[in-house]
Amino acid sequence: MQIHSEFLVLMHKLMVRHKILSISGESGTGKTTFALQLVGNFLIHTYPFEECCIWVQASEIFPIRRFSRVFDNSLDKYNYLQKNILITPFNTTLNNYKNQSEFLTNFINELTILPPNLRYIVVDNISHHLRFEISKYKDIKLITSLIDDFYEFQLMPLIMFCQREGICLLLIHEVSYDPNSGQNRTFLYKLYDRVNTIKIELSNRCNNRNKSMKILFKDDSWMFDYALQHNGLVTL
Repeated sequence: MQIHSEFLVLMHKLMVRHKILSISGESGTGKTTFALQLVGNFLIHTYPFEECCIWVQASEIFPIRRFSRVFDNSLDKYNYLQKNILITPFNTTLNNYKNQSEFLTNFINELTILPPNLRYIVVDNISHHLRFEISKYKDIKLITSLIDDFYEFQLMPLIMFCQREGICLLLIHEVSYDPNSGQNRTFLYKLYDRVNTIKIELSNRCNNRNKSMKILFKDDSWMFDYALQHNGLVTL
């Protein structure tokens, strides 16, 4: 866990205050690893007052080996996090867009029993199945209807649930090339711009050694350089 303590303090303050965090970046920039480090450090920070995280395997399997490498410096902490990071659905990902919609609807249903000490929810990767579903259609009206359906029945209910219950929500995203800006951006970024989130954009540098992290919230922004090593992200 080699993220600087000052950086963790900044992130914790932002998360506690604003609850919704969006992490995006190209493949290999460390999105999932970064989410693991944040959640792990936040959970350890509250010990012995145990809090827990539910990690939703929307389209990506929870990286067990990476998790063990990131927190292998302390067996006690590793065992503690194993107990308090709850993975669902177990040993598999959600199959498709319909399956994800049904899962999230049931997840926030008032009859669903969730841990009383739940403080974090991670969804990795929330837009993958939507992206695949959109690719099936050419009619712009059908595509627009599908996007509106996702926003109204999946994204916003989950966000409202987390805000009501005081839960921090971390959303991990794919990126796609935006010809208007000439950059890779969060898939359907205009949809997520409707939501008041803390945005974190991870990107590779040209030499592919160091990488850059940009944190955006309202009118504020911060830039950090980092390296992705075998035991996680290291802020420089």
